Amino acid sequence: MKQFIVTLMMLLSFALWAQDDDFLPVEQAFPYQWSVSEAGLQLHFAVHPDYYLYKSRFNFSADQSVKLGETEFSWAGRSKTDPYFGQVEVFDKSVTITLPYSGIGEIKIRYQGCANKGLCYLPKTITVPVPEQT
Repeated sequence: MKQFIVTLMMLLSFALWAQDDDFLPVEQAFPYQWSVSEAGLQLHFAVHPDYYLYKSRFNFSADQSVKLGETEFSWAGRSKTDPYFGQVEVFDKSVTITLPYSGIGEIKIRYQGCANKGLCYLPKTITVPVPEQT
């Protein structure tokens, strides 16, 4: 039941956002860049002021031909009392994520964030093609 209420609240927030020009599109609120290095896939999110990303809402998955290592964040984030999820860790400034991997294929990155004014975006998934890494 709690998950239903959270989902409903998020959908209502999204509906309000559609009527309010004060909120940035998700791509502008959380612009990202990616590259591949010896350490693995590097993702850099430049979080816009007055917005934040949930650390726990990051999810990484890959093709069967790609094996993922342990995710590393450039900083731990900060603790925040969120109206939807309670006490959570968030990134409210830029964060770089290193995701070691081996193989070749695609890595899917799912993330979610909110505006401090009360809008929570629906989860967003991006797909990154990665070259062979050992």
